[in-house]
Amino acid sequence: MSKFQHCAKRPAHGFGVAGSSKRSPVFGPHLISITLSGTNQTPTAAPSFLSCDQVLASAVNLAYTHKTKQRRIEWLDNEILELDRKWREICTELAEEKQSWRI
Repeated sequence: MSKFQHCAKRPAHGFGVAGSSKRSPVFGPHLISITLSGTNQTPTAAPSFLSCDQVLASAVNLAYTHKTKQRRIEWLDNEILELDRKWREICTELAEEKQSWRI
């Protein structure tokens, strides 16, 4: 029997076939004894799940960093637009004053 054939015989919820003597792999006696013993022992996760979790955590951290930098860029962009508006206002006032001196 391959390692995946036994999964095909068990329902998706993982509790075994109704009325059978098979124990659930999720709520087996080893998990209950670990829970009741008070130790910090936990069943080990598969390495693929750990690597997936690490990749997901890295992606979330990268997205957070990107969002923070994007907010900073938007703030600087707004500041530049405001300074540009003030600069144009000053140039317009100077041009008007120059015209008033020529008359």
